[in-house]
Amino acid sequence: MLEIVSSDFLKAVNYLKDNYPIEEKLTVHVAEGYDTIETPTGKGFGVFVPETSEIFIAGDMPEKEENLIKVFAHEFKHFLQWRDEKPFDEAEADAFAEEIYKKIKRQQEKTEARKQIDECIEACIDCDGIATINKNCSNCGVMSKLRDAGIRAREERQKIRQE
Repeated sequence: MLEIVSSDFLKAVNYLKDNYPIEEKLTVHVAEGYDTIETPTGKGFGVFVPETSEIFIAGDMPEKEENLIKVFAHEFKHFLQWRDEKPFDEAEADAFAEEIYKKIKRQQEKTEARKQIDECIEACIDCDGIATINKNCSNCGVMSKLRDAGIRAREERQKIRQE
């Protein structure tokens, strides 16, 4: 049976693959039915096993949607530390996980202003200047909507960064 864990989790996996490319094989297991994973230091939500280059993540942890991303990013950071022959640093892995989670959520939360920007861009691409005399786009009403939506998107981004 094929089960998709979470589209946000898959976005996080793809984000890490794209932004932190690796040549080594890394296998990730999401253990459904487990709310914790046995680690060398006790129990937790995830563990990176250097000997086999595997990450194990508890599939039934609390706040699963958010924690799947954070735990995966945390353990992925341990993989990077191991690959780069650096000591495991929990604080660094926690900070990395928070950063990745925020980036994934920011990508996911397409604001109304961002949606309007996309609509304006699509209208411009479809129009190709035909709607205005002499293909003068500066006279087109879509351009003023695009400018206004850009201002709103910038304000929304600033508000998100302050949170």
